Amino acid sequence: MRILLVNPPNSGRSIPEETYGITAVKEIFRGEPLGLEAIAGNLDGHDVAICDLKAEPDSLWTAYEHFQPQVVGFTAATCEANRVIQYAGEIKKSFNPVIVVGGHHASCDPAYFNRACVDYVVAGLGKASFRELIDRIEQKEEASNIPGVARTNREEIWAWPDARSPHRTSWTTNRHGTTSWKRTATPISSPNSA
Repeated sequence: MRILLVNPPNSGRSIPEETYGITAVKEIFRGEPLGLEAIAGNLDGHDVAICDLKAEPDSLWTAYEHFQPQVVGFTAATCEANRVIQYAGEIKKSFNPVIVVGGHHASCDPAYFNRACVDYVVAGLGKASFRELIDRIEQKEEASNIPGVARTNREEIWAWPDARSPHRTSWTTNRHGTTSWKRTATPISSPNSA
């Protein structure tokens, strides 16, 4: 399969920019997309490209049209989530590939991406989960019950298989968008741990 992994551009202004007028902060966040590189490295047997919009902000449409991916995977921190939804909607409307969203915001607030323009959300560590999802999509198999992966569904209660995370399992999102989970492990650095 052809898979395009997208690192979204810096969005909005950071606190140092707004408070102190320091504009060089965005350069700090232009580091190499190591998370997407780890995901790509685990997709042997597939044709994978990374589109880094932090380094080349206007490259998404050229990359998409040149590569013609069957799956587009976005990563998103909280400050990038709105932009990811915007891009996912535009790509879905124009080309209709499978859209997958993961990253920090998807792990902290997966219900935010429970939208028509997103097909799957990956929460927690996604390297193994994303690979399993891609394999099932390629084989045209049902992708339910993959740990940490949920198929979006705006019409009914959204239940998660166990997430691949040491702090969360049993994700559930009701039709009003409220997400809850049951903690099954104590954080390593808990102030109450002996």
